[in-house]
Amino acid sequence: RRQNAEIRRALQSLARGEQPPQEGEASTSAEPSETEENMKPHMTKGWVFPFLTITFFVLSIVLLFAYKIYDFTHGSGTDEDGDGDIDFEDFKKHCSCGLSWKAWRNIGLVLLFSMGGFAWLWWMGYMQPILGQITVYVYLVFVAIGFGSIFLAEVWSDLALSAQSVVDVVNSIQRFFHTGVDNAEQAFEGLTSCCAVGPKPQPQAMPQAPVAGKGKG
Repeated sequence: RRQNAEIRRALQSLARGEQPPQEGEASTSAEPSETEENMKPHMTKGWVFPFLTITFFVLSIVLLFAYKIYDFTHGSGTDEDGDGDIDFEDFKKHCSCGLSWKAWRNIGLVLLFSMGGFAWLWWMGYMQPILGQITVYVYLVFVAIGFGSIFLAEVWSDLALSAQSVVDVVNSIQRFFHTGVDNAEQAFEGLTSCCAVGPKPQPQAMPQAPVAGKGKG
């Protein structure tokens, strides 16, 4: 491997027009050493990102408790334990979200362990490749969702137009039948009214009875 590296440096020197170094001489080319080549770039990131992550989590917890305190002191405080009075015990139950102090202690220990482990994994350089892959996957998912939402919106608009066309046709058919029925009813009513209004029959004259004694001499 060392001989291969020397041959490679000699070829690079010849390509640049320089005199290749003799055997045993140190190479003057400013090539990175094997350790520098194998050094991972994320090993030099330092503690900035872990510090910001831990600060974010701590600040989130502080803001949550601050909101709970504000919510309790501005009208939403209730008698949590049912002793008839709103006291510090009610305040603790309100801020603890219904969890016991042991549960919160265990949550705190788990958070400390997770944040410490995350910081150590970040410092060792094990976390960055995983986060990089996750970031790439999330990016690809968001891009796919964006294109999919565009196509789905177009398909939905086409389906809505088709459904509206079907509704218009159905409404036209209903209007046609309703209009036909109304016209038929009007024609029938006109016919019956014409038949009812025809010429009235004249009453026949009753024959008069002959008057007694009339016509006798």
